[in-house]
Amino acid sequence: MENRMTAQQLKNSILQMAIQGKLVEQDPNDESASVLLERIKKEKEQLIKEGKIKKNNNESYIFRGTDNLHYEQVGRNIKCIDDEIPFDIPDSWEWVRLLTVCSKIVDGDHNPPKGENKKTSFIMASSININEDKLVNLEKVRYLKKDVFEKQNTRTNCKKGDIFFTSVGSIGRSCIYD
Repeated sequence: MENRMTAQQLKNSILQMAIQGKLVEQDPNDESASVLLERIKKEKEQLIKEGKIKKNNNESYIFRGTDNLHYEQVGRNIKCIDDEIPFDIPDSWEWVRLLTVCSKIVDGDHNPPKGENKKTSFIMASSININEDKLVNLEKVRYLKKDVFEKQNTRTNCKKGDIFFTSVGSIGRSCIYD
């Protein structure tokens, strides 16, 4: 019996290799994750100072202990999280919680508002509109009244440069909102 990989299995395998840093040779001249994370930290501190984002009092710091296990420090609490680490990463990489590199994370509306029967200037995109790393099929959106849109937007407050990510089952797609 011939063992063939399905297209989805091949895609998953390539993605797995990519996130483990095994798809291409790592360039030792690339900036390390620690330098990038320090830049992100300073940028977030500036945004907090300007009142554009709120300070996260539960900031996470993940590190390797002298026993070579992974630990996470949140405030004064330190706990072993080695069971959460799915695989080894290149030495120049670092494990972080998503909130460490993001200024906000908002879950989509699981009970979205009813749309209008006619086109309006206010739209609500959904997972069908995220494909090929961009927003697509904008003729297939939910049109909203202004007050309903403003209520939704108060929670999400989407801005240019935000990352939209949709996950349905095991399929995920993303785009940068422009």
